[in-house]
Amino acid sequence: MLTADQTETITKYATSLKNRLEQELNDPEWIKERKTKRDLISDYLSKEKIDDLTKEKFGEIIKSLWAWNGWSEEGLQSFILDGYLLKKNGMDTIKKSLYELLYGNETLEVRYDNCRRKIKGMGASNLTEILLFIDPEKYAVWNDKPKKVFPVLGINVPKKITGSEYKQCIETIKE
Repeated sequence: MLTADQTETITKYATSLKNRLEQELNDPEWIKERKTKRDLISDYLSKEKIDDLTKEKFGEIIKSLWAWNGWSEEGLQSFILDGYLLKKNGMDTIKKSLYELLYGNETLEVRYDNCRRKIKGMGASNLTEILLFIDPEKYAVWNDKPKKVFPVLGINVPKKITGSEYKQCIETIKE
């Protein structure tokens, strides 16, 4: 639950950013990018198709994520398909872990913590972005933006976010 001071701070900043936010949120390129990303992720990681996820399709998902912005095409290719991510985890572990994260019966906290533990090389920014594009009404992204905004509101930011902290993050953002 946000305090009165936190709500006041949000109102102060939101009011000054309202026009900019409306412009960004209505930008056709921004809308197109989000739709393309959501279509890609929700298709490849759908309950019916996740078992058919190949390393190439997984590479497309990773390359589409904001969490990897700034990496060169060669660097991503090397890290994902030829290097660390697949060698450390294998496609079976990646598919099973993502399936459990997205469609498992455990609580979000447990599903998130299990997935973080099982897929080496995929952190909070990756996993929460995937969750966001699977169901943007239910999940939130945990990246540099909330990490920078939360301290302004007097909310502590953990170094590595746990499942229970991620759930609190979602609740705070919704509020």
